[in-house]
Amino acid sequence: MLLPPLLLPPLLLALLPPSDALRLRLGRRTLLHSTAVAAAGAVAQVATAAPLSAFEKLKLDQALAELGEPTKTADPAIKSSLEAYSRAIGFVAEDRLADLDPAVLDTAGRDLGQATLGKAPFDSQVDSIRKRGDAVAAARKKKDASAGAKAAIALGDELTDLAYAWAAADRPAVPKSAIGAPATRPEAGTAFVEKVGGRSV
Repeated sequence: MLLPPLLLPPLLLALLPPSDALRLRLGRRTLLHSTAVAAAGAVAQVATAAPLSAFEKLKLDQALAELGEPTKTADPAIKSSLEAYSRAIGFVAEDRLADLDPAVLDTAGRDLGQATLGKAPFDSQVDSIRKRGDAVAAARKKKDASAGAKAAIALGDELTDLAYAWAAADRPAVPKSAIGAPATRPEAGTAFVEKVGGRSV
């Protein structure tokens, strides 16, 4: 019985018949190559799982704040689902995607679907919301915080739209300065300075 190629001492390998020695050398090369390929694949998988960025964290906090307003006074028929989704988005915002239970997303989506069953256009909105929840769950499985954040941001946005529409209320407009873009107007009590031709005006 021959020892595995990596465990066989070189001196003993030299004493074997040429055919056995060649077979063992080839087996050793194959084993080393397979190990290297597996290791490279593991490194690549880790590299593709992007971490949560500061901007994504900002957008998640904003999504939670916007969703929180209509959730406070939401119809009991959808309130528990909105709250469950909010908690799930909160896990993503806290960079705790691994701690999120996918069953929470599934239950919230199912309950929301029951509440809006046959009530167009809410039923189609809920279909999209459930797909967003599935995307968050898929990102969790891949341990991809960035993908989870993107899906959760979209999820929060669609939930907020649904909550206001269900209440027959207009969703408040969010100023650009609140979503990471520079403010277009000066704050009260400050001067607005603009460079024109190299001069301040």
